[in-house]
Amino acid sequence: MDCQAMPEGIQDFHMPRFRELPAIGLYLEQVTTLIGDALLPLGGDRVTSSMLSNYVKKKLVASPVKKQYSREQVAQLMFISVVKSVMTLEQIGTVLRMQQERFDNERAYDYFCNELETMLVHVFSAEHMPTAVKPDMP
Repeated sequence: MDCQAMPEGIQDFHMPRFRELPAIGLYLEQVTTLIGDALLPLGGDRVTSSMLSNYVKKKLVASPVKKQYSREQVAQLMFISVVKSVMTLEQIGTVLRMQQERFDNERAYDYFCNELETMLVHVFSAEHMPTAVKPDMP
């Protein structure tokens, strides 16, 4: 598969970095729109406000203050929205707790964004993929 065969938007996919997320508080519908638009090229189910509210109820993300979500909360919700298809909510909670013990939200989130973009290039770029998988390949 070459770069032209990539799903539309993947080749130029950009996960907004921490400093690119709004610094002002956002209401739930604004967060839903922001995340949905940012992750649209990845396909999959669009996030809903009930999904995001559920992550707060499950204590994966702190409750909004005066119904507004901070940049830190939006970054956590972006992360959850990407990994929810491959991790359980319990696993996500564990990963978020581990991250909070070691790194600040900005550093951890930006690292995740970099790794996600790098992985997408490798997954969808033929020049990085073997033509056949051999038993001795790592």
